[in-house]
Amino acid sequence: MENVLILFSEIGENTKKILDETKKSTNPLAVIYRTTLEEQLHAIKDLMPFLKKNKPNLEEIKKALSIVYHDDDISETTYRAWKRAIHWQDESHLYSTEEIDLFFQKNKKNLKDAAKELLGLYDSEKIKYIVPTFYFNHSQKG
Repeated sequence: MENVLILFSEIGENTKKILDETKKSTNPLAVIYRTTLEEQLHAIKDLMPFLKKNKPNLEEIKKALSIVYHDDDISETTYRAWKRAIHWQDESHLYSTEEIDLFFQKNKKNLKDAAKELLGLYDSEKIKYIVPTFYFNHSQKG
């Protein structure tokens, strides 16, 4: 569980960096993905005490885990739409999208790595309803 704790700590730090980098944007797409990231960050904070345990009861962490994974999917898609919009509106000089891209990529990798760890700790029939299956499909191939 220590690996999962480390991975989610890194996700939280990367999410804070994305929020900081984009805090000035008032674009409606940015507002949507920032709101989603703020919810994800709150869920990570809720998870941290449980992840410090050797193997927390799945019932204790399933809601927060589900929020983190589903918010990642929503925020990444909305972020890509925002990124296209700022390039189209010639505002790309205002934001470091390359740096934000890097944080999103790191988060995605960490979530996939955490999915692999969680799959090893919990019954796959139960965890598949908490973590979207495409995180597992990746982790089982690699």
